[in-house]
Amino acid sequence: MEKFYGEKGIQLIAESHSKAIDHIEQIVGEEGIVCDFERVDGFLFVPEAESADLLEREAALVKKLGKECLSLSQTPFPSFKTGPALQFPEQAQFHILKYLAGLLKALSRYPCQIFTHSAVQDIQDGSPFSLKTAAGATVSAKNVIVASSMPINNRFFIHTKQAPYRTYVITGTVPKNAFPKGFYWDTLDP
Repeated sequence: MEKFYGEKGIQLIAESHSKAIDHIEQIVGEEGIVCDFERVDGFLFVPEAESADLLEREAALVKKLGKECLSLSQTPFPSFKTGPALQFPEQAQFHILKYLAGLLKALSRYPCQIFTHSAVQDIQDGSPFSLKTAAGATVSAKNVIVASSMPINNRFFIHTKQAPYRTYVITGTVPKNAFPKGFYWDTLDP
């Protein structure tokens, strides 16, 4: 990201990430939202026998940004041999549907409208914005947040620069507390 956004840009990205977690934690506390929010560590690891150069560059950048990360010989999975890893403290996890239900309850105290099952097909800039739904309805809004993995507007043509990825999920029964809580991701290209 440093290559694309420069040092100031990645400083803003790092700060916004930390502040977003802090803000969600604050909302959870102030609104009494029961969503299983907890702080956990994140672990970025290089698969065994792969070069750790990427981790070394990442650690140097993180430290340059004034953030904390620890270098480890591997993740805390004793039965799974990863390669070297970086540990990022103070990340967070929570149950997103419980959190959203709590936000909806909190928002009910304010004069706002929430539309569900309303696929937006077009957004027109303006004051107010104009949104057209798949069902043919038009909604006017002072502010619009597009929170999707693929933008629906053509303002910056971001979607032409995005690549589709597929990931897989395997489910199974795992004994409680068999694995340390946390986020785990590797450096392999999907």
